[in-house]
Amino acid sequence: MNKLNDLVSWFADKNKVMIALSGGVDSAVVAYAAFQALGNSAIAVTADYKTLSEEELFSAKQVCSEIGIEQIFLDYSELENENLLKMIQIDVFIVEWN
Repeated sequence: MNKLNDLVSWFADKNKVMIALSGGVDSAVVAYAAFQALGNSAIAVTADYKTLSEEELFSAKQVCSEIGIEQIFLDYSELENENLLKMIQIDVFIVEWN
């Protein structure tokens, strides 16, 4: 618990924070610590990717509900990002080549 207390203390001198929350353990712990230190001055942000499964989105919502932190969603379609699509095409080519 010492490390968690250190994390909560790290947030103590902040006015407001926005935490990127995926619903995984790491971001959930950070969101929890921020909320413990700042209460309603901490907000969780979850990117609603088009390839994000309903289960992952549900998990992110559930984490925020259990913590009590406000959550906002950003609508994002990574499939419209041309640079990402180029990287995916390169990765697919490498996999097919090997």
